[in-house]
Amino acid sequence: MNDNGLAGDVVGAISLVNDTIPGSPPVAQTTGNFATCRGGYSLVRILGDSRTNCTVGNNRLDDEDVDGDNVLNLTSGERNAEQLRRYVVNLADTVSYSRIGRCATSPRTVVGPPPEDVCWVLFRVPFRTADDSLGSPLLRRIRALRITMISGAAIGDGDFTQVPIARLRLTGAPWLKRDDAGLRGLAAEIRGSGFVNAGVIGTQDKNLPGGISYESPPGVSDEPDTKRSSFQTNRVQINERSLRLTAGGLDQYDRAEAYFRFPEGEKNFMAYKELRLWARGIRPGWGSSGDLQIFVKIGRDPDNFYLYRTP
Repeated sequence: MNDNGLAGDVVGAISLVNDTIPGSPPVAQTTGNFATCRGGYSLVRILGDSRTNCTVGNNRLDDEDVDGDNVLNLTSGERNAEQLRRYVVNLADTVSYSRIGRCATSPRTVVGPPPEDVCWVLFRVPFRTADDSLGSPLLRRIRALRITMISGAAIGDGDFTQVPIARLRLTGAPWLKRDDAGLRGLAAEIRGSGFVNAGVIGTQDKNLPGGISYESPPGVSDEPDTKRSSFQTNRVQINERSLRLTAGGLDQYDRAEAYFRFPEGEKNFMAYKELRLWARGIRPGWGSSGDLQIFVKIGRDPDNFYLYRTP
């Protein structure tokens, strides 16, 4: 069991000089593996303090044991056959910002110049567009997520840098696209042309650099992301999220389609009276004078369904 801490929280060798006894010469000794912090939540620290995420004695293994059997049994041959996808996120590139949040003065953690104003920035890293890859890993069988932080080019080797990371989450659309390309007609699965992408969009996606700004449906207000009462243990998400279906290069009478499969299996619709759906097109071709249409289907397969469409 190795819970001694990672290299950032443990000093390899440090010299201690004891010069507190009057009349006695100083005594120097070298101590190895000196812990600079201690894991746990015994102290409440300010935001950005690196000691908050201390790896010394935090009841987590410091070795990378992916299968959780407490044994590092990955041979050299298996390490050479490792498959991965690498995504590079440049924090200084404003083009990659999805949204700029609240700005405030950074708390002072070290002695030096006065703190600067910093802002929370939302990044979204699409899994399907990796910057580099090794092998051909399957996205449905990913076993681990590793994060490596590299200091900026303008930062000196001895400078202290803090980068707080909050709410790191893996998100995905509950809707699945029928195909990567368009499909012919309203039924069946005859592959057409172009491309199709299915994702999610919500109230956090407003005034994006790409020119996309989400609008809530009529009667739905932009509420905080989470809300909970004083006696409630779990947070309840109240921000709405919608399906975002993008397509391009489709031929005439092609369709871009995404579907949602009920997790409980087949659903009985006999007790329902109506289906409410809000749809909004943001590119030319929509509206009464356009040639694009939105339709919703309820069925059991691509060939058996009920369909409603509108311009």
